[in-house]
Parts: sequence; C-alpha cells; structure tokens
Amino acid sequence: MTPQKDYKNLTGISVILSLLIVIVVIFPTLLGVSNYYTPTNSSKAPTYSKNQNSIQSLIDTSLANSLGLSPNKEGEKYFKLNCKTCHNIYEDLTGPALKDVTKRHDRTWLASYIRGPKSLYDQGDKEAKVIIDKWKDRSGIMPAFNLKDEEISAILDHIDYQSCTIDQ
Repeated sequence: MTPQKDYKNLTGISVILSLLIVIVVIFPTLLGVSNYYTPTNSSKAPTYSKNQNSIQSLIDTSLANSLGLSPNKEGEKYFKLNCKTCHNIYEDLTGPALKDVTKRHDRTWLASYIRGPKSLYDQGDKEAKVIIDKWKDRSGIMPAFNLKDEEISAILDHIDYQSCTIDQ
C-alpha cells in the first residue's frame, strides 16, 4: 500500500501563485499599464503614458516612502546648482547617470570623490581610477566641489529618492 500524500500545502501555494499572476500580470494589463519598466530607448529613462505615469508615480512614491526616503528640497537645490550641468539620474550626459550611485559606492567615499576626484585618482584609489579612466576622454575629470557634509548628504538623499521614482 502506497502512502497518501498531503496536498493541502500545495493547494495553498497554487492559490497564492494564482493571485500573484492576477495582480502582477492580468490586472495591470486590464488597466493598460502592464509595461511599467519597458523603456522605449534602452539608453534613456523609461517613458510612460499619462495613465502609466500617474499609477507608476504612486507606486514609486510609495516605494520611496517605505524605504524611508522623501523629497529633499535642499538636496534638489544643491543638485541643480552643482551636479545637473553634467549629470542626470537616468542617463549619461557629460558625466555618468547617477541612479543608485549610493548602492554602488559608500557615502563617505562619494563625499571624498565629490570634493576631489583627481586627488583620489592620484592616491591610487581603484574606484576613482575606473570612473576617471572611463570618462576622462569623453568629458575630462570632474572638478572638485567645496561642499559641506550636510550639502553632500542632501544631494545623495535627493539622488536616492529620485532613483526610486520616475519624476525627472
């Protein structure tokens, strides 16, 4: 006699998977917003229809808020004054795109780099060398910025928030 298998757990899992498919695939398709993160041009930020923008903005804002991030007006101001000429969050300009830069580099290192990229390069810093070697022929070396700790922190907070949203 073969032992009978208990399928109660398997049934629960299939119900959960079915609900996920409805929420993630079918519901957005019915609303016409199924391609949230499908960029029209892979080298640029994603573009969205008006309906997608409002729904995606709500999702992005909720995500940013759940991560403890909020719009930082001071950071936005410092970013516009010091960074925006060469940098964008989503696309390379004169300098590299900054989306998720605090995930790629430590904030202390970023502060040192912002205050003196050439100094870090000359000291043999490997991360600075990779960035500068990649960008120096295209745009030269980023100038040093004499910013206070709280100004740099505000800029990085602004970049973190913008990295979670589609507001550009």
